[in-house]
Amino acid sequence: MATSSCLLTFTSFMIIFLEMGSLKSFGVLFNPMMDSLECSAAEVGTVIGMSNSIGYIIAPITGNLARRYGSRVCVTTGGCLLFVGYLASVFTWNIFQLTITLGLTTGVGMGLTYIPQIVALVSSPSKHFPVMYAIVFLGGSFGVMAFPPVVDFLLGIYGWRGTLMIMSAVMFHVSVFGALNGQHVHKYSKLNTTDTDQVSNDKNEPGFRNRLKEVASWLSLNILAEKPTLLLQLGISLLQGVSSAAWMVFLVPHAVSRGITLSAAALLSTGGGVGNLVGRLLNIPLQGYNVISAFWFFVLLCLINSVAMFMDSFAHDNYVVLMFLACVNGGAIGLLNILWMLVVKEMYDESFFVDFYILSVCMYGLGEISGSFATGLLYDLTRSYDLAFVGLGIVNIVMMVLMLVDGVIQRCCSHH
Repeated sequence: MATSSCLLTFTSFMIIFLEMGSLKSFGVLFNPMMDSLECSAAEVGTVIGMSNSIGYIIAPITGNLARRYGSRVCVTTGGCLLFVGYLASVFTWNIFQLTITLGLTTGVGMGLTYIPQIVALVSSPSKHFPVMYAIVFLGGSFGVMAFPPVVDFLLGIYGWRGTLMIMSAVMFHVSVFGALNGQHVHKYSKLNTTDTDQVSNDKNEPGFRNRLKEVASWLSLNILAEKPTLLLQLGISLLQGVSSAAWMVFLVPHAVSRGITLSAAALLSTGGGVGNLVGRLLNIPLQGYNVISAFWFFVLLCLINSVAMFMDSFAHDNYVVLMFLACVNGGAIGLLNILWMLVVKEMYDESFFVDFYILSVCMYGLGEISGSFATGLLYDLTRSYDLAFVGLGIVNIVMMVLMLVDGVIQRCCSHH
Protein backbone atom coordinates (compact mmCIF):
# COMPACT_ATOMS: atom_id res chain seq x y z
CA MET A 1 0.00 0.00 0.00
CA ALA A 2 1.46 3.40 -1.03
CA THR A 3 2.47 5.96 1.59
CA SER A 4 -0.33 8.33 0.58
CA SER A 5 -2.92 5.54 0.90
CA CYS A 6 -1.58 4.56 4.32
CA LEU A 7 -1.74 8.18 5.51
CA LEU A 8 -5.30 8.59 4.20
CA THR A 9 -6.31 5.36 5.94
CA PHE A 10 -4.74 6.50 9.22
CA THR A 11 -6.30 9.98 9.22
CA SER A 12 -9.72 8.59 8.25
CA PHE A 13 -9.47 5.94 10.99
CA MET A 14 -8.65 8.54 13.66
CA ILE A 15 -11.33 11.02 12.59
CA ILE A 16 -14.03 8.33 12.67
CA PHE A 17 -12.64 7.05 15.98
CA LEU A 18 -13.04 10.49 17.55
CA GLU A 19 -16.41 11.37 16.04
CA MET A 20 -18.22 8.07 16.60
CA GLY A 21 -16.71 7.68 20.07
CA SER A 22 -17.85 11.13 21.13
CA LEU A 23 -21.37 10.54 19.81
CA LYS A 24 -21.73 7.32 21.78
CA SER A 25 -20.44 9.10 24.90
CA PHE A 26 -23.51 11.31 25.03
CA GLY A 27 -25.45 8.31 26.28
CA VAL A 28 -23.39 8.66 29.48
CA LEU A 29 -23.92 12.43 29.65
CA PHE A 30 -27.62 12.24 28.74
CA ASN A 31 -29.27 12.15 32.18
CA PRO A 32 -26.94 14.72 33.84
CA MET A 33 -27.51 17.13 30.93
CA MET A 34 -31.29 16.60 31.03
CA ASP A 35 -31.43 17.23 34.78
CA SER A 36 -29.13 20.26 34.65
CA LEU A 37 -30.90 21.96 31.74
CA GLU A 38 -34.36 21.00 33.08
CA CYS A 39 -35.66 19.74 29.76
CA SER A 40 -37.30 16.61 28.37
CA ALA A 41 -35.65 13.46 27.02
CA ALA A 42 -37.07 14.23 23.57
CA GLU A 43 -35.39 17.66 23.54
CA VAL A 44 -31.98 16.43 24.65
CA GLY A 45 -32.18 13.41 22.34
CA THR A 46 -33.03 15.62 19.38
CA VAL A 47 -30.13 18.00 20.06
CA ILE A 48 -27.66 15.13 20.45
CA GLY A 49 -29.01 13.60 17.27
CA MET A 50 -28.59 16.94 15.48
CA SER A 51 -24.92 17.10 16.48
CA ASN A 52 -24.30 14.16 14.18
CA SER A 53 -27.21 14.07 11.77
CA ILE A 54 -26.97 17.64 10.49
CA GLY A 55 -23.54 16.70 9.18
CA TYR A 56 -25.16 13.93 7.18
CA ILE A 57 -28.10 16.05 6.00
CA ILE A 58 -25.81 18.67 4.45
CA ALA A 59 -23.74 15.94 2.74
CA PRO A 60 -24.77 17.08 -0.78
CA ILE A 61 -23.21 20.47 0.03
CA THR A 62 -20.12 19.39 1.96
CA GLY A 63 -19.41 16.48 -0.38
CA ASN A 64 -19.34 18.82 -3.34
CA LEU A 65 -17.28 21.39 -1.43
CA ALA A 66 -14.73 18.63 -0.95
CA ARG A 67 -14.75 18.00 -4.69
CA ARG A 68 -14.09 21.65 -5.41
CA TYR A 69 -11.70 22.69 -2.64
CA GLY A 70 -10.25 19.40 -1.41
CA SER A 71 -10.75 17.49 1.82
CA ARG A 72 -7.91 19.19 3.71
CA VAL A 73 -9.59 22.61 3.78
CA CYS A 74 -13.00 21.16 4.67
CA VAL A 75 -11.83 18.82 7.43
CA THR A 76 -9.54 21.39 9.07
CA THR A 77 -12.34 23.96 9.11
CA GLY A 78 -14.86 21.42 10.39
CA GLY A 79 -12.53 20.35 13.20
CA CYS A 80 -12.38 23.95 14.42
CA LEU A 81 -16.19 24.08 14.45
CA LEU A 82 -16.33 20.87 16.47
CA PHE A 83 -13.95 22.40 19.02
CA VAL A 84 -15.97 25.62 19.23
CA GLY A 85 -19.31 23.77 19.45
CA TYR A 86 -18.23 21.46 22.27
CA LEU A 87 -16.53 24.27 24.19
CA ALA A 88 -19.46 26.67 23.85
CA SER A 89 -21.83 23.94 25.08
CA VAL A 90 -20.08 24.09 28.45
CA PHE A 91 -21.54 27.56 29.03
CA THR A 92 -25.16 26.81 28.04
CA TRP A 93 -27.98 27.00 30.55
CA ASN A 94 -31.04 26.00 28.54
CA ILE A 95 -31.94 23.69 25.68
CA PHE A 96 -32.18 26.52 23.13
CA GLN A 97 -28.56 27.53 23.72
CA LEU A 98 -27.48 23.89 23.54
CA THR A 99 -29.30 23.56 20.20
CA ILE A 100 -27.14 26.36 18.77
CA THR A 101 -23.84 25.15 20.16
CA LEU A 102 -24.05 21.36 20.23
CA GLY A 103 -26.78 20.83 17.64
CA LEU A 104 -26.01 23.31 14.87
CA THR A 105 -22.34 24.22 15.33
CA THR A 106 -21.04 20.71 15.86
CA GLY A 107 -23.50 19.39 13.28
CA VAL A 108 -22.00 21.60 10.58
CA GLY A 109 -18.54 20.71 11.86
CA MET A 110 -19.43 17.04 11.50
CA GLY A 111 -20.55 17.64 7.93
CA LEU A 112 -17.29 19.36 7.04
CA THR A 113 -15.15 16.59 8.55
CA TYR A 114 -16.78 13.19 8.18
CA ILE A 115 -18.25 13.54 4.67
CA PRO A 116 -15.21 15.11 2.90
CA GLN A 117 -12.92 12.59 4.61
CA ILE A 118 -14.99 9.66 3.34
CA VAL A 119 -15.26 11.27 -0.11
CA ALA A 120 -11.46 11.40 -0.15
CA LEU A 121 -11.37 7.72 0.81
CA VAL A 122 -13.99 6.64 -1.74
CA SER A 123 -12.18 8.53 -4.51
CA SER A 124 -8.86 6.85 -3.71
CA PRO A 125 -7.47 5.04 -6.77
CA SER A 126 -5.69 2.47 -4.58
CA LYS A 127 -6.21 -1.17 -5.55
CA HIS A 128 -6.33 -1.89 -1.81
CA PHE A 129 -9.53 0.13 -1.35
CA PRO A 130 -11.59 -2.75 0.20
CA VAL A 131 -8.90 -3.23 2.87
CA MET A 132 -8.65 0.54 3.48
CA TYR A 133 -12.44 0.80 3.77
CA ALA A 134 -12.60 -2.04 6.30
CA ILE A 135 -9.75 -0.65 8.43
CA VAL A 136 -11.11 2.89 8.47
CA PHE A 137 -14.53 1.90 9.79
CA LEU A 138 -12.94 -0.15 12.53
CA GLY A 139 -12.09 3.29 13.96
CA GLY A 140 -15.76 3.79 14.80
CA SER A 141 -15.84 0.42 16.55
CA PHE A 142 -12.85 1.27 18.72
CA GLY A 143 -14.28 4.72 19.46
CA VAL A 144 -17.66 3.35 20.56
CA MET A 145 -15.84 0.84 22.76
CA ALA A 146 -13.27 3.20 24.32
CA PHE A 147 -15.00 6.55 24.85
CA PRO A 148 -17.99 5.79 27.17
CA PRO A 149 -15.97 4.36 30.11
CA VAL A 150 -13.50 7.24 29.91
CA VAL A 151 -16.32 9.81 29.77
CA ASP A 152 -18.04 8.09 32.71
CA PHE A 153 -14.80 8.40 34.70
CA LEU A 154 -14.43 12.09 33.80
CA LEU A 155 -18.09 12.73 34.59
CA GLY A 156 -17.58 11.54 38.17
CA ILE A 157 -14.71 14.00 38.65
CA TYR A 158 -15.57 17.09 36.59
CA GLY A 159 -19.31 16.87 35.94
CA TRP A 160 -20.82 17.03 32.46
CA ARG A 161 -19.60 20.58 31.78
CA GLY A 162 -15.99 19.85 32.66
CA THR A 163 -16.17 16.62 30.68
CA LEU A 164 -17.41 18.50 27.61
CA MET A 165 -14.55 20.95 27.98
CA ILE A 166 -12.04 18.10 27.88
CA MET A 167 -13.89 16.56 24.93
CA SER A 168 -13.63 19.85 23.03
CA ALA A 169 -9.84 19.70 23.27
CA VAL A 170 -9.90 16.09 22.09
CA MET A 171 -12.14 16.94 19.13
CA PHE A 172 -9.78 19.71 18.04
CA HIS A 173 -7.43 16.90 16.99
CA VAL A 174 -9.78 16.31 14.05
CA SER A 175 -8.33 19.48 12.52
CA VAL A 176 -4.83 18.12 13.04
CA PHE A 177 -5.63 14.89 11.23
CA GLY A 178 -7.41 16.85 8.50
CA ALA A 179 -4.29 18.93 7.93
CA LEU A 180 -2.43 15.71 7.09
CA ASN A 181 -4.70 15.06 4.11
CA GLY A 182 -3.40 15.55 0.59
CA GLN A 183 -3.67 18.96 -1.02
CA HIS A 184 -5.23 17.77 -4.26
CA VAL A 185 -8.88 18.34 -5.16
CA HIS A 186 -10.89 15.17 -5.70
CA LYS A 187 -12.54 14.85 -9.10
CA TYR A 188 -15.18 12.55 -10.49
CA SER A 189 -15.36 12.23 -14.24
CA LYS A 190 -19.08 11.48 -14.32
CA LEU A 191 -20.00 14.63 -12.45
CA ASN A 192 -17.42 17.00 -13.88
CA THR A 193 -19.09 16.72 -17.27
CA THR A 194 -21.99 18.71 -15.88
CA ASP A 195 -20.07 21.98 -15.85
CA THR A 196 -19.24 22.18 -19.58
CA ASP A 197 -20.51 19.19 -21.52
CA GLN A 198 -23.94 19.32 -19.93
CA VAL A 199 -24.30 23.00 -20.73
CA SER A 200 -23.33 22.44 -24.35
CA ASN A 201 -25.67 19.44 -24.67
CA ASP A 202 -28.58 21.39 -23.24
CA LYS A 203 -27.86 24.74 -24.87
CA ASN A 204 -31.14 24.64 -26.78
CA GLU A 205 -33.18 24.13 -23.62
CA PRO A 206 -34.62 27.02 -21.58
CA GLY A 207 -32.16 28.67 -19.21
CA PHE A 208 -34.18 27.85 -16.12
CA ARG A 209 -34.27 24.16 -16.98
CA ASN A 210 -30.52 24.20 -17.61
CA ARG A 211 -29.88 25.79 -14.25
CA LEU A 212 -32.23 23.36 -12.52
CA LYS A 213 -30.37 20.41 -14.03
CA GLU A 214 -27.04 21.85 -12.90
CA VAL A 215 -28.30 22.27 -9.33
CA ALA A 216 -29.78 18.75 -9.30
CA SER A 217 -26.50 17.33 -10.58
CA TRP A 218 -24.44 19.31 -8.07
CA LEU A 219 -26.62 17.94 -5.27
CA SER A 220 -26.32 14.40 -6.72
CA LEU A 221 -30.09 14.24 -7.34
CA ASN A 222 -29.63 13.39 -11.02
CA ILE A 223 -29.15 9.68 -10.26
CA LEU A 224 -32.77 9.37 -9.10
CA ALA A 225 -33.99 10.20 -12.61
CA GLU A 226 -31.72 7.52 -14.05
CA LYS A 227 -32.43 4.89 -11.38
CA PRO A 228 -35.74 5.53 -9.55
CA THR A 229 -35.40 2.27 -7.59
CA LEU A 230 -32.58 3.90 -5.65
CA LEU A 231 -35.40 5.58 -3.71
CA LEU A 232 -35.89 2.22 -1.98
CA GLN A 233 -32.25 2.22 -0.92
CA LEU A 234 -32.58 5.80 0.29
CA GLY A 235 -35.57 4.74 2.35
CA ILE A 236 -33.41 2.03 3.91
CA SER A 237 -30.75 4.66 4.68
CA LEU A 238 -33.38 6.80 6.44
CA LEU A 239 -34.55 3.89 8.60
CA GLN A 240 -30.99 2.87 9.29
CA GLY A 241 -30.35 6.32 10.71
CA VAL A 242 -33.43 5.96 12.94
CA SER A 243 -32.26 2.59 14.26
CA SER A 244 -28.58 3.47 14.74
CA ALA A 245 -28.99 6.86 16.42
CA ALA A 246 -31.79 5.81 18.76
CA TRP A 247 -29.85 2.74 19.91
CA MET A 248 -26.56 4.63 20.33
CA VAL A 249 -28.01 7.57 22.24
CA PHE A 250 -30.54 5.74 24.43
CA LEU A 251 -28.85 2.43 25.26
CA VAL A 252 -27.32 3.80 28.47
CA PRO A 253 -30.38 5.82 29.65
CA HIS A 254 -32.53 2.75 28.90
CA ALA A 255 -30.41 0.59 31.19
CA VAL A 256 -30.35 3.27 33.91
CA SER A 257 -34.17 3.48 33.78
CA ARG A 258 -34.23 -0.24 34.65
CA GLY A 259 -32.16 0.26 37.79
CA ILE A 260 -28.69 -0.43 36.34
CA THR A 261 -26.00 1.88 37.75
CA LEU A 262 -24.57 4.49 35.37
CA SER A 263 -21.09 2.93 35.39
CA ALA A 264 -22.47 -0.52 34.58
CA ALA A 265 -24.76 0.96 31.92
CA ALA A 266 -21.77 2.72 30.31
CA LEU A 267 -20.09 -0.67 29.99
CA LEU A 268 -23.03 -1.79 27.85
CA SER A 269 -21.77 0.73 25.28
CA THR A 270 -18.38 -0.90 25.47
CA GLY A 271 -20.06 -4.26 24.93
CA GLY A 272 -21.79 -2.83 21.88
CA GLY A 273 -18.42 -1.57 20.66
CA VAL A 274 -16.89 -5.01 21.10
CA GLY A 275 -19.73 -6.55 19.10
CA ASN A 276 -19.27 -3.84 16.49
CA LEU A 277 -15.55 -4.55 16.26
CA VAL A 278 -15.90 -8.34 16.08
CA GLY A 279 -18.63 -8.07 13.44
CA ARG A 280 -16.58 -5.82 11.20
CA LEU A 281 -13.49 -7.99 11.59
CA LEU A 282 -15.50 -11.08 10.61
CA ASN A 283 -16.93 -9.23 7.63
CA ILE A 284 -13.50 -8.91 6.01
CA PRO A 285 -13.01 -12.66 5.31
CA LEU A 286 -16.73 -13.21 4.71
CA GLN A 287 -16.78 -10.64 1.91
CA GLY A 288 -13.21 -11.25 0.78
CA TYR A 289 -13.85 -14.94 0.13
CA ASN A 290 -17.45 -14.42 -1.06
CA VAL A 291 -18.85 -16.64 1.70
CA ILE A 292 -22.12 -14.69 1.56
CA SER A 293 -23.25 -11.85 -0.67
CA ALA A 294 -23.59 -8.39 0.84
CA PHE A 295 -27.31 -8.44 -0.11
CA TRP A 296 -28.20 -11.59 1.83
CA PHE A 297 -25.89 -10.67 4.69
CA PHE A 298 -27.75 -7.36 5.02
CA VAL A 299 -31.13 -9.12 5.04
CA LEU A 300 -29.92 -11.61 7.67
CA LEU A 301 -28.52 -8.87 9.92
CA CYS A 302 -31.78 -6.90 9.78
CA LEU A 303 -33.58 -10.01 11.01
CA ILE A 304 -31.02 -10.63 13.80
CA ASN A 305 -31.08 -6.99 14.89
CA SER A 306 -34.88 -6.91 15.03
CA VAL A 307 -35.03 -10.11 17.13
CA ALA A 308 -32.49 -8.65 19.59
CA MET A 309 -34.54 -5.44 19.85
CA PHE A 310 -37.72 -7.44 20.55
CA MET A 311 -35.94 -9.58 23.17
CA ASP A 312 -34.94 -6.45 25.07
CA SER A 313 -38.46 -6.19 26.48
CA PHE A 314 -38.02 -9.54 28.26
CA ALA A 315 -34.53 -8.81 29.65
CA HIS A 316 -35.74 -6.39 32.35
CA ASP A 317 -32.73 -5.70 34.64
CA ASN A 318 -30.81 -8.92 33.84
CA TYR A 319 -27.38 -7.41 33.20
CA VAL A 320 -25.89 -10.48 31.51
CA VAL A 321 -28.74 -10.63 28.99
CA LEU A 322 -28.58 -6.87 28.41
CA MET A 323 -24.84 -7.11 27.75
CA PHE A 324 -25.40 -9.98 25.29
CA LEU A 325 -28.10 -8.00 23.46
CA ALA A 326 -25.87 -4.89 23.38
CA CYS A 327 -23.12 -6.95 21.74
CA VAL A 328 -25.56 -8.36 19.17
CA ASN A 329 -27.09 -4.95 18.40
CA GLY A 330 -23.66 -3.32 18.22
CA GLY A 331 -22.36 -5.97 15.83
CA ALA A 332 -25.46 -5.90 13.62
CA ILE A 333 -25.72 -2.10 13.45
CA GLY A 334 -22.00 -1.72 12.79
CA LEU A 335 -22.17 -4.18 9.90
CA LEU A 336 -25.38 -2.72 8.46
CA ASN A 337 -23.74 0.71 8.38
CA ILE A 338 -21.01 -0.52 6.04
CA LEU A 339 -22.86 -3.22 4.10
CA TRP A 340 -25.34 -0.90 2.40
CA MET A 341 -22.60 0.53 0.17
CA LEU A 342 -21.45 -2.97 -0.76
CA VAL A 343 -25.06 -3.92 -1.56
CA VAL A 344 -25.39 -0.94 -3.90
CA LYS A 345 -22.15 -1.92 -5.63
CA GLU A 346 -23.56 -5.43 -6.11
CA MET A 347 -26.94 -4.34 -7.44
CA TYR A 348 -26.19 -1.14 -9.38
CA ASP A 349 -23.70 0.38 -11.78
CA GLU A 350 -20.64 1.69 -9.90
CA SER A 351 -20.99 5.03 -11.69
CA PHE A 352 -23.73 5.81 -9.13
CA PHE A 353 -21.50 5.00 -6.18
CA VAL A 354 -20.28 8.42 -4.99
CA ASP A 355 -23.56 10.20 -5.78
CA PHE A 356 -25.59 7.58 -3.95
CA TYR A 357 -23.25 7.74 -0.96
CA ILE A 358 -23.80 11.51 -0.64
CA LEU A 359 -27.59 11.20 -0.88
CA SER A 360 -27.79 8.19 1.40
CA VAL A 361 -25.87 9.81 4.25
CA CYS A 362 -28.19 12.81 3.91
CA MET A 363 -31.18 10.49 4.43
CA TYR A 364 -29.30 8.72 7.22
CA GLY A 365 -28.94 12.07 8.99
CA LEU A 366 -32.65 12.80 8.69
CA GLY A 367 -33.27 9.37 10.20
CA GLU A 368 -30.95 10.12 13.12
CA ILE A 369 -32.86 13.25 14.08
CA SER A 370 -36.21 11.47 13.67
CA GLY A 371 -35.08 8.44 15.67
CA SER A 372 -33.62 10.48 18.52
CA PHE A 373 -36.72 12.67 18.77
CA ALA A 374 -39.23 9.81 18.52
CA THR A 375 -37.44 7.67 21.12
CA GLY A 376 -37.15 10.57 23.56
CA LEU A 377 -40.80 11.49 23.00
CA LEU A 378 -41.95 7.92 23.67
CA TYR A 379 -40.01 7.96 26.93
CA ASP A 380 -41.53 11.29 27.95
CA LEU A 381 -45.01 9.86 27.31
CA THR A 382 -44.53 6.40 28.83
CA ARG A 383 -41.55 6.87 31.19
CA SER A 384 -40.10 3.72 29.64
CA TYR A 385 -37.88 2.92 26.65
CA ASP A 386 -39.40 -0.56 26.14
CA LEU A 387 -41.89 0.54 23.47
CA ALA A 388 -39.17 2.48 21.66
CA PHE A 389 -36.93 -0.59 21.40
CA VAL A 390 -39.86 -2.64 20.06
CA GLY A 391 -40.33 0.10 17.49
CA LEU A 392 -36.67 -0.18 16.50
CA GLY A 393 -37.22 -3.90 15.92
CA ILE A 394 -40.09 -3.06 13.57
CA VAL A 395 -37.88 -0.51 11.77
CA ASN A 396 -35.33 -3.26 11.03
CA ILE A 397 -38.09 -5.53 9.68
CA VAL A 398 -39.19 -2.76 7.30
CA MET A 399 -35.56 -2.30 6.18
CA MET A 400 -35.36 -6.00 5.39
CA VAL A 401 -38.60 -5.92 3.39
CA LEU A 402 -37.48 -2.88 1.35
CA MET A 403 -34.17 -4.58 0.55
CA LEU A 404 -35.94 -7.75 -0.58
CA VAL A 405 -38.34 -5.74 -2.76
CA ASP A 406 -35.45 -3.92 -4.44
CA GLY A 407 -33.64 -7.23 -4.92
CA VAL A 408 -36.67 -8.71 -6.69
CA ILE A 409 -37.02 -5.62 -8.90
CA GLN A 410 -33.35 -5.68 -9.92
CA ARG A 411 -33.50 -9.39 -10.67
CA CYS A 412 -36.59 -8.94 -12.84
CA CYS A 413 -34.93 -6.04 -14.67
CA SER A 414 -31.78 -8.08 -15.32
CA HIS A 415 -33.85 -10.85 -16.95
CA HIS A 416 -35.35 -8.32 -19.35
